[in-house]
Amino acid sequence: MPGAPLRPDQHRDELIKLARADGLEAELEIDLDSSESKVGWENVVLDTADGWIVRFPRDDEVAFDREMRLLELLHDRLPVPIPKIIRTGRRTRFAVYRRLDGAGLDVTGFEAADPLTRDRSAGSFGRFLAAMHDALSEDEITELAVPSIDRGGVDTTAERLPVGLRSRYNRVRQELGERLAARPARRVLLHDDFHLGNLVLDAPLGRLSGVWDFSCVCTGDPSFEFRYLLGDSRELAARIASAYAARTGHEIDLGVAAAALVMENVSDALEEGRDPAPYLT
Repeated sequence: MPGAPLRPDQHRDELIKLARADGLEAELEIDLDSSESKVGWENVVLDTADGWIVRFPRDDEVAFDREMRLLELLHDRLPVPIPKIIRTGRRTRFAVYRRLDGAGLDVTGFEAADPLTRDRSAGSFGRFLAAMHDALSEDEITELAVPSIDRGGVDTTAERLPVGLRSRYNRVRQELGERLAARPARRVLLHDDFHLGNLVLDAPLGRLSGVWDFSCVCTGDPSFEFRYLLGDSRELAARIASAYAARTGHEIDLGVAAAALVMENVSDALEEGRDPAPYLT
């Protein structure tokens, strides 16, 4: 399970009780009894057999109200469907929307496909990211208090690592800083959780047709957006980066993405009590 253990009130049966107490089942005729519980870093979800998503933030640090406003603003500004909130909770924080159905990317098939097929699929990802990164004005970003990906403060991750791993981690951190310093200063609106688990396509080797989970939206260098894509498939990330650069005129540094991914994987491993060493080999 990602992140900290769920609280007792965040398990499936308790979530169903909360949704029922809020009048959701009667109002929208949602079949809560058919729902499957799914767990992410920021949210717990009831995914029903009749196509509804009921999504609860896991803790008070999730900027739920900001995400609701972001989705409202972004709805007509992006080239693929995103969640359209039908209702939010009146007693409990949750959001309800229709599930975005589609196919998952066939990564093995993608990597073996002809260049035209790969470029067609990657191009749809690049189109979405280009639109996402330019979707809000500076005034809207300020009004919503969208945070920066580098929120400031001291990185204490190295101090939490075994002594033998600290120098390796610090080398990655130094590389990230050097690469960012060498890039033109450019801050965009990042989805910041852009990976294959948060999107669907119109076919296993098709075009992007839906994106969800905007809980982590922040601002930063566009290269950060590619760190999870690298974890999904380096070939996919490279082709999307190429498509993005062709559309926007701005190059992506996958070295920035790779270093950021290592640092995040190490931090997550420490948080979950896993061995961070495999990420620093």
